[in-house]
Amino acid sequence: MVPGPMRIERFSPSLTLLTLLLLSLLMSLGFWQLDRADQKRELIRVYRERLVEPAIPLAEVRAEWQTHLYRRVVFKGHFLEKMQVLLENQVRKGRAGVHDYRVFKTEDGILFLINLGWHETSGPYAATDPGLVTLEGLVRSPPEVGLRLGDLETIPFTTPLKTPYLDIDWISSRFEIKAEPFVVLLENETTETDEWMPIHFPPEKHQGYALTWFSLAATLLILFGFYTFSKQPTDKK
Repeated sequence: MVPGPMRIERFSPSLTLLTLLLLSLLMSLGFWQLDRADQKRELIRVYRERLVEPAIPLAEVRAEWQTHLYRRVVFKGHFLEKMQVLLENQVRKGRAGVHDYRVFKTEDGILFLINLGWHETSGPYAATDPGLVTLEGLVRSPPEVGLRLGDLETIPFTTPLKTPYLDIDWISSRFEIKAEPFVVLLENETTETDEWMPIHFPPEKHQGYALTWFSLAATLLILFGFYTFSKQPTDKK
């Protein structure tokens, strides 16, 4: 039997519009993930390049510190007593802990937070020399969080001061100081080689997510084409 003529029967303007919107969204998410991967690669490149550069005085990068991220700096001064900040909810290798920050004052009066490293929540925390010391570290911006939950003003003023995220202005007001907007990551003999790696979510994972979004977009397009343009045999009269 010879089949009857074929024709398109299920074209829907509303379905076409919805498909185009979803396709645009999925493609945008895919390209966004690829862009994030490129940003991570660039950050890793800058980090590794600056690790091998010689240390320069902190005062030289103070004014334009944002253009010197992860630059090794050297400074001389002392830790201020009883000015310790614990950044909570820091997970490392599956263990919960904190990042231990202290307020440091240089000989020329620069005040800033210095990160002594990760510790388990229960401690013990690093001991600091109360006298004049010369240290080296990496300059970076304060760690960011995706969503700030809760009001810091409700946190009790304890020693050490505990916080879910690092707000330099809030910390400065609590300690009645004026800290610089950057932080310094301390480098010493106890610092692990990957301690200050700026990312813990590698570019390859972003590429994997991008592939997922693009695959969903392709699947959507195939299903739309199959549904819309499949040809149905006409009824014989």
